[in-house]
Amino acid sequence: MVRTEGSEESLDKVFQAVSDKYNGNWDGEEMSFTSEEGYIEVISLRYLNDFIVGTQRHKLTDGSVWKRKKMDRKYITIRLGSHSDRKERSKGTTPTEGIFIYNSYEDLTFNYPKNHSLEWMVISIPYDKFKLLDIFPNDSVLMQMFEMDTFLFHYMPMTFDIELLIRSVFDIRKDKLLRKPLFLSKAFEILGRLNSKMTEQETLSQNLHPQDLELMLDLKVKLLEDYTIQPNLDNIASDLGMSKSKLQRSFKSVFNTSILKYFNTQRLEEARRKIEFTDDSLSYISYDLGFNDISHFSTAFRKHFGVAPSDIR
Repeated sequence: MVRTEGSEESLDKVFQAVSDKYNGNWDGEEMSFTSEEGYIEVISLRYLNDFIVGTQRHKLTDGSVWKRKKMDRKYITIRLGSHSDRKERSKGTTPTEGIFIYNSYEDLTFNYPKNHSLEWMVISIPYDKFKLLDIFPNDSVLMQMFEMDTFLFHYMPMTFDIELLIRSVFDIRKDKLLRKPLFLSKAFEILGRLNSKMTEQETLSQNLHPQDLELMLDLKVKLLEDYTIQPNLDNIASDLGMSKSKLQRSFKSVFNTSILKYFNTQRLEEARRKIEFTDDSLSYISYDLGFNDISHFSTAFRKHFGVAPSDIR
């Protein structure tokens, strides 16, 4: 298993250490190599020395662990996960990470599963630099989140418009002439779209213990490993050694919804991606995502998106 530890301030050292361990090719801005443990690709661009916008892709046979260490300096990081293989048939092989916003006041641990193709974009900026940019009004929800002086960890489901922006970033990531200005412009557009989607009802903080937070992040991954298996709350609570009521409270404090609603929403979002970006038939998508029949799938899809699957296709 690949284990890395560090902070946003030390990312270059982290990438260099990974490169050294696997005889990689980190050059201060990117690396891309294959080892016995799998495939790793990183592009990390810096602006004003410590404003970072980058992309990462990997698929590792034994999984990986990223331990992000807390810092005295306030950093805000936005990690936006997406699908890596657009055409890959699911059964959870391309889990949707969603959008995570967190600051630097606590240690965080992210566990990535074995043999999963993972892909995400990262925007990380010190608060003092962000404040100088003067992009958003002080009363905006995003600005309030950035100004918090306590630990912040906030989750948002991936939205279609933001996923399209992430896709455009990955499409140009290898173009060394274009990527530096375009990474920055797309990062600002993503920030603007995030700010426009947030309301005063957004959960700005949670009091979950860091270990319980890690459990909930791991649970999210497991929930999406196979869309044909509905979550069983009794079994999950037993596996995690907590009561069902604590399980529900802990999950909702992170993801702002119940376990079952989260699972069903993500399943429908996955269905839309497959309709938009693959040639799979609607009946196959319905079956592949665990719906009883095409009629049940169409009804659930229309209720969630307001249009029928056939209208999207």
